[in-house]
Parts: sequence; C-alpha cells; structure tokens
Amino acid sequence: AQALWGILKEFPSGMIIAAEARIRGKLRVGRPDLAKVVAYKSFLYIFLTAIIVDAIFVAIQEPLLSLLTQDATFREMANHLVTLMCVGNVMLAIGSNAHSILVTQH
Repeated sequence: AQALWGILKEFPSGMIIAAEARIRGKLRVGRPDLAKVVAYKSFLYIFLTAIIVDAIFVAIQEPLLSLLTQDATFREMANHLVTLMCVGNVMLAIGSNAHSILVTQH
C-alpha cells in the first residue's frame, strides 16, 4: 500500500512544478491576470488527471488484488482501502497544487 500511495502521490508533481513555473513567469512580467488563469487551469488539469488515474486504478483493482492474495476477507478490506486512497489522492493533488501556487506568489 505504501508503494501504491507513493505512485499516486507523485503522479501530479510534474504538472504542479510546470504550473508553478508558468505562474512565476507571468507574475515576473507583470501579468497577474494571466497568472490567475494559469492557476485555475492547473487546478482543473490536476483534478482531472487525478480522477483519471484513480478511475484506472479502481478499474484494475480486482485483478491486481487477486494477484496479491486469494483471501476474500483481505481483498474486501483492500477494496475499501483503495477507495479511500483514491479520494485521498484527489485531495492531496488539489492541496499540493494550492500550496505551490500560494508559495509561488511570494
């Protein structure tokens, strides 16, 4: 579960860094209006990317869990865990993006 969480956590990092660089560039040239648009677009793109990655992972969770164990009780518990991890991944991606945008402005 820790390796899986690491993959989900690091997935949007590249987009967050790119958005940070673009926002910083727009603010440097005195275009806060465009920096605001870039910030909103990055929220949208990161949210959609997190949803898509989570949907793919939920779609393959049954075959993946059946490869890991044959215990039905453990697979049921892991199914609930995967759902919570996917929700947490979306929140983490949005929160990380918000944090990087706020830090970029200073």
